[in-house]
Amino acid sequence: MLTEVFVYCWFGDELITESENVTMAAYTAVTSLQGFPADVRKSLLIVMTRAQRPLRITAGGLFPFCRESFVSIVNMSYSYFAILRNFKDD
Repeated sequence: MLTEVFVYCWFGDELITESENVTMAAYTAVTSLQGFPADVRKSLLIVMTRAQRPLRITAGGLFPFCRESFVSIVNMSYSYFAILRNFKDD
């Protein structure tokens, strides 16, 4: 189960990273298209505006699948395990 969550978090983090790169790619394209029609440049500006907020895959809208979330899940799981183990020993 832990491996499955890790795979989702890994690729979710890759999606976030790549979607952040879209803004820079669109900006580079806009500055090099000085002779192109205004419609094309306007479309690229719309893409840049939308790309300012990166895409994220979320679990039920609660938390995004990223590497930080995976580390948080593992830490929380170990904490709960340690607490339950303490109760069992008592």
